[in-house]
Amino acid sequence: MPGVPRELAEHHLHVRPEAKPVKQPLRRFAEERRKAIGEEIARLLAAGFIMEVLHPDWLANPVLVLKKNGSWRMCIDYTSLNKACPKDPFPLPRIDQVIDSTAGCELLSFLDAYSGYHQIPLNPADQIKTSFITPYGAYCYTTMPFGLKNAGATYQRCMQKCLQDQIGRNVHAYVDDVVVKTKEMPTLLDDLRETFTNLRRFRMKLNPAKCTFGVPAGQLLGYLVSQRGIEANPEKISAIEKMELPQCLKDVQKFTGCLASLSRFVSRLGEKALPMYQLLKKSDKFVWSPQADEAFRGLNPFTRRLRKFRHRLEQDQPDQQQGRRIHLDPFVFKLLLLIRVRVRIRDEEAFVDEVAGDGAVPGKPAAFLRSAAALPPRRPAWILKGPVSTSLYQRGQRQR
Repeated sequence: MPGVPRELAEHHLHVRPEAKPVKQPLRRFAEERRKAIGEEIARLLAAGFIMEVLHPDWLANPVLVLKKNGSWRMCIDYTSLNKACPKDPFPLPRIDQVIDSTAGCELLSFLDAYSGYHQIPLNPADQIKTSFITPYGAYCYTTMPFGLKNAGATYQRCMQKCLQDQIGRNVHAYVDDVVVKTKEMPTLLDDLRETFTNLRRFRMKLNPAKCTFGVPAGQLLGYLVSQRGIEANPEKISAIEKMELPQCLKDVQKFTGCLASLSRFVSRLGEKALPMYQLLKKSDKFVWSPQADEAFRGLNPFTRRLRKFRHRLEQDQPDQQQGRRIHLDPFVFKLLLLIRVRVRIRDEEAFVDEVAGDGAVPGKPAAFLRSAAALPPRRPAWILKGPVSTSLYQRGQRQR
């Protein structure tokens, strides 16, 4: 694989001169993992991503992680090397802005690069510093490996240069997660053609098996995104519901990690889960407190509510002879909670009053409220709160 030009992106370690090299001894591996390491070494050698090395000053050990399909993924434990490298301050995009930007797009395309990190070359002077030891010998990377301290920043910088004239308009990239946004179906091919042209110009290769083109909804950065807006990922909810009572610090870390992706859907989640977050503080002995137990069990009702995020709205279109049922995402109801909104749609006023009871919505309030960018500046008090289950109705033109 040729990879991107070095003029576009090249990863440098910038190891501090005073840092002392660390050589880790070879760890013991079970036969199954030993075999998986051998297969991965053969694949990396064939692709030209690694080469055999003699007498390295730095040595790290491989770490195997089980994939969802049951196979093993080999990573390298670069903890010691990362401590010797300064942090690259290049900023990553805000996840919430990337997610929110997809709302209102009719079609989405999700792109995945083929061995994305390995398409970026590694500075030749730094290659030997990435050496790692295996039962089959010592090797070092010739391309940027996963696990280095500033690899994400280098990849983000590369993608922003590749797609610089599209970022924020019809493309968003968060490290190796790239989404092409199509506002209307007729422009889908034009959006994809422009994206492919830019990627081809910089020799960035995609993995067709992991790319999805022209779909109305999909997963992005742990969320479900669609034209309706953002929804909680059912897989995250199921993982929380299936978790048993934490027995150790690692269980608490796993649980709070799953909660992080649901923070925007549950009001004051940090306050509700505070007893569990307090357990993350380093201590000599792990003690599961009654307060943590109460917080753990108290979060179950909120996760069940997330499964019922679509609320029914009965709508009577003024210009149609047949009523229509619309499913609104939870953020529409968050905007309507405890407020009185007055908007003008098609020269007709719609007034939403007493949202906790019955209200009224005319032809297109759902589309108006679905996008935060459409909210007028004079409405700063429209604060997101918990979703409400209610039915809203507006008398149509034919009933007047």
